[in-house]
Amino acid sequence: MASAAALSSSATTPPTQFTPTLKFDNIKRLSDHGSYYLCWKSQVLMIFAYYDLTEIIDGTLSAPSDPDELKTWKKLNTQTKVHLMMLCEQPLPQPIANEPTAPLAWTYLHDRFDRRNTTTLFHSVNSFFSNSKKADDTTMLDHINQYDTNLRRILDRLNKTDDNAKYFEDDTIRAYHLLMTLPNSMENIIDNL
Repeated sequence: MASAAALSSSATTPPTQFTPTLKFDNIKRLSDHGSYYLCWKSQVLMIFAYYDLTEIIDGTLSAPSDPDELKTWKKLNTQTKVHLMMLCEQPLPQPIANEPTAPLAWTYLHDRFDRRNTTTLFHSVNSFFSNSKKADDTTMLDHINQYDTNLRRILDRLNKTDDNAKYFEDDTIRAYHLLMTLPNSMENIIDNL
């Protein structure tokens, strides 16, 4: 019969040691339209937590006054900003590099993609209109599904802001806009509709 000490030690020690390999290059880079920012953010925060950089990115660990500790903090701050820059597509790395600290760079991304305000709404709507064109190699069903997904994101954002663009709620306007996203090669379909 096993002793209580042996049971308790085996209960706290896993039978095999598993160390996950987390790499920043496994995360899809954040693009300028930021349509998947919330998913990207949660992945990045988990990796920052894994590498003990959470206190740097959230500003909990601020610049210390001790010169030796300050040197270490500056290195961690720079390392965190570099990781953020590597996780973003152009033109986002430049504004991140311009921020003096990692928490300010993180706040820049948050303000740009997550805050529910007029500026973010503008970027979202602008992205929606500019990225809605149907590619020639995309099926009509896939195009309509992607269009609906993007439209739901915009409507969700509108519901969470003080701004309210009623034209997105009008079925006729949405139908006309969907037709505008079709390529010129489909003009006969557009005319028939």
